[in-house]
Amino acid sequence: MDTDPTHFTIGANDGVLSTCNPSDNGCDAPAAGYDFEGDFQSLRVAIVARDSDGMASDPVVVNVEFQDTNEDPVLEDVTVAVAERAAAGTLLQPILQGTDPDTRANPVQGMPGGVHAELLNYTIVAGTGAPSWLGLRIGGQLFLES
Repeated sequence: MDTDPTHFTIGANDGVLSTCNPSDNGCDAPAAGYDFEGDFQSLRVAIVARDSDGMASDPVVVNVEFQDTNEDPVLEDVTVAVAERAAAGTLLQPILQGTDPDTRANPVQGMPGGVHAELLNYTIVAGTGAPSWLGLRIGGQLFLES
């Protein structure tokens, strides 16, 4: 029976199964929490019940399945340099490359971030001081509009 008891605690009197506190001795729970996209889609733990005479039930296996949540994509600030008198249509470098920690059921080959990267859409936010001559193409490519 391949189980991992070092991630859980169980209430001796109420039988409530909980993830252990990472600061507890012998606890292997990750301090940042269980990340579905990381190593923790599921864990198994074996549990027995004991009576006051010390008699124990047969062990049962509890499969703990972690539910995925939709995390926000991440986009870092960048600085682009534009040559004086650059023509309309000039592509600006670097291309914006946001990342999304969520994996895709149908991966897109050749996407920045690997084959499981989430396809991101980019939008210039109105009212943020962005000049009217700045354009944005699908895939995060900034360019000069006419």
